[in-house]
Amino acid sequence: MPSLAAHGLSVTTPAGWEGRIFRRPAYGEVSAEGDVGPAAPPGAQTFPLLHVATIPLPANVADYASDAVEDLGPNDSIVVLKEFAPANAASALFGAVGLPRAIDPDDFAPNVLQRRIVGQGGYQHFFHEATRAFCLYVVLGAYANRAQVAPGVDQVLANIAIDPTATP
Repeated sequence: MPSLAAHGLSVTTPAGWEGRIFRRPAYGEVSAEGDVGPAAPPGAQTFPLLHVATIPLPANVADYASDAVEDLGPNDSIVVLKEFAPANAASALFGAVGLPRAIDPDDFAPNVLQRRIVGQGGYQHFFHEATRAFCLYVVLGAYANRAQVAPGVDQVLANIAIDPTATP
């Protein structure tokens, strides 16, 4: 199982999954991390992203992988961990403490998806670890298979580490 680490995040991906940790370049910046998609608009801050999926993800996939979800089969899933500005960690939206290590299959829902595709299900959770603010976003290829697919997602979540002292 390959291990990835960057930007104060790390994950060990289970067999059959692939992943990456990166930060999109700021406006006018050239990424040292290869092709991670277009730079942010002028004035926008960029923060780390973690993508882990059961399907190959294009190098320049969107932050929430919205342009890859149509490739999900019925037993596939995508896990996204997106960091936000540290100032958000104290806000009510990010008030929950800590990354969930398991998701009840009944917590997935079709109406949580950023890009709604018939039959798929999603989960979204905002939280903070110390002064770091995050959104966990998960897409399942088939909502009907959530009880079978969620344990694989839980395995990914159990293997993500967040360094609370790292600065984005």
